[in-house]
Amino acid sequence: MTKELKQKILETIKEDEMTYQEIADMYEVSLRTIKRYAKDLKEKSPVCSDTEEKTKILCRKHSIIKQALQEDIEEGWLFHLNKKDNRRKQKGHWWSFIAYPESVSMGWMDKLKTIGFECAIMFHDKDRWQRDSAEFVDEDGVYHPIGDMYKIGDKKKPHYHILVKTELLLGFQEINAVIRDITNGPYGQKVHSLRATYRYLTHKDNPEKYQYEESEIILLNDFTYELNDKEKNELTRELSLYITSHQIDNYGDFISDMIIQSPEYFSVIVAKQGHFVNLIKSVWNKKHPKELQVNNIRISNIAELKKVIKGE
Repeated sequence: MTKELKQKILETIKEDEMTYQEIADMYEVSLRTIKRYAKDLKEKSPVCSDTEEKTKILCRKHSIIKQALQEDIEEGWLFHLNKKDNRRKQKGHWWSFIAYPESVSMGWMDKLKTIGFECAIMFHDKDRWQRDSAEFVDEDGVYHPIGDMYKIGDKKKPHYHILVKTELLLGFQEINAVIRDITNGPYGQKVHSLRATYRYLTHKDNPEKYQYEESEIILLNDFTYELNDKEKNELTRELSLYITSHQIDNYGDFISDMIIQSPEYFSVIVAKQGHFVNLIKSVWNKKHPKELQVNNIRISNIAELKKVIKGE
């Protein structure tokens, strides 16, 4: 990883406007790397005085969140997005949105159906907070301590989860312009695991949360979370670009990173294993042009090559 990339990642972590997983997705690095950088930043941050609130706020700039009264910063649902936010550069076929009953436009589900996107919609009205609200400074400059907005166990505001599949590859701005015009909700998020996000609609993999019935999921335009051939090819292309752009030359490292990011990635890698192994070998060969490999033995000069040929 270059120093420039590391510095960008550190600056994004300091801004504290994105979840660790979103930062990992944005810079195409492992979640483990982001958590390590965040831990290093925390250990190096100045110690704040508990008796002087202003000093505490200045020392913890990452906790100052403007216009946060209606935003769930920790879960990534934002109504306000910085113009320089790198999420604006994202592209994808799968997106996740939330909407509130009192904010959606009239006939909003019919409008989604008319657009033609495949959608899976679930109404959550029994969710409870799993943590206390973070401390922040609101747009009026008023400081709110931890737990001031909500506490563990408090009931969440009823909302819809909307999982969207598009046939065309759409950018962050494009998909949000279409969906938010209908839902009047926060910005959507790019989805990296279609299956996992679908299962989250009922909290199937989150036993600590209320379990909704799968029969209550509303499916529009024949939505399915199984990958079709076109989507598999798109993921193969995406992963191939990841290997070449990041100069991945170790198959084990590639696998470990992808397992963390998405189950769909892993399934495509298994199906196209030969392709990815050869691509990674190609990257390695370009990075080591003066070396050969014979029978998995690394050769760096002619003398060693002759020994291998003779079986010595």
